[in-house]
Amino acid sequence: MFPVLKYETPYNMFWLVASELVYKLAITYRWVSGKRYRVTLSELARIIFLTNRCSLGSSQIRKVLESGDCLKIYLDTYSNPFHFRKKNYWTMLYILGENFSPISWHYYETPQTPISKNDIVADCGAGIGTFTLSASKKAKKVYAIEPFGESLQLLRLTFKNNKRVTILPIAVGAKTGKAYMGGEVFGGGLQNSPDGGSCVSVTTIDKLFYDQGKRITYLKADLEGSEIEMLKGASKTIREYKPKIAITTYHKKDDHIKIMNSLKKMNPSYNFSLRGIDWRHGNPIMLHAW
Repeated sequence: MFPVLKYETPYNMFWLVASELVYKLAITYRWVSGKRYRVTLSELARIIFLTNRCSLGSSQIRKVLESGDCLKIYLDTYSNPFHFRKKNYWTMLYILGENFSPISWHYYETPQTPISKNDIVADCGAGIGTFTLSASKKAKKVYAIEPFGESLQLLRLTFKNNKRVTILPIAVGAKTGKAYMGGEVFGGGLQNSPDGGSCVSVTTIDKLFYDQGKRITYLKADLEGSEIEMLKGASKTIREYKPKIAITTYHKKDDHIKIMNSLKKMNPSYNFSLRGIDWRHGNPIMLHAW
């Protein structure tokens, strides 16, 4: 049972159900056609028949309170809430299901890439801070890197009293400069053209951390297709510190191959694992490196 469905319109609910059906049919087709990435039949069946992304998210929620045009979402294992816009409530359920349930292929930690109490985490593409929230409960320090204006407002509300979290309102790429970002809820990735987007500043992971003598031990990235550009600007950090890495690979076709090859060149000692099946391109959803 999804909580607080009064925030949903019948139109949104229809697309919620329809998109879940399309998603399950598509990943089944990808698996049958051979793009499995070690996903077993029993694992696929569990995803198809026993879960859906909204119910995984809904199961994490303890309480929801209204605060202006926002919702304060209290999760079962966290005392402080995070904030989200009322108008995008069903999207939030998807995000919770992906980021907080180990069953989800989008979950950022694996037995090889756990967050420990001494980790310094760079959360690239922090969004509204779901991963930031879980990481800050375990890690020594989390840098939430996010350039998108609406997401930044919510991040600042959620983490205003959290001393373990530092919010960096900037994008990360291959070099410093300017770019443009549009979209709703989250930014739609960096682009060179200003079409419908707002101008954001861009820097590199190396300039944020390595060049300032700051060691990071965990690098998470979900950058809507700009993941490889971020890695190009993190070469010194990856070569010198070899952080654990959890990075999305589903935004562009064959990104998992390009990202893996890029990391091998920067630091040949990395081990890799791929997880999940993306419904659009048939890529794996996540690449983990350690």
